[in-house]
Amino acid sequence: MRYLRSWLFDIGLVLIIAAPTVAYFVSSSRSYVVSQPGALIRASYIDYDLKLPIGLAVSGLIIVAVAIRRIPRRFN
Repeated sequence: MRYLRSWLFDIGLVLIIAAPTVAYFVSSSRSYVVSQPGALIRASYIDYDLKLPIGLAVSGLIIVAVAIRRIPRRFN
């Protein structure tokens, strides 16, 4: 309970929670249509750029770890 009163811990939690949300919004869907003389082939895929979400999650975990180390055990 003492961790929830720390603003540093709160920032870390927000960054950890924001990582999957950012991963959802930065994904891009691309479709390619290739036509050949007798067939129509449609290929689509989703391209994920995970650098930003991974960076947010790792930085959030580091901030939470720092907050846990800095909060004294007798904090009420």
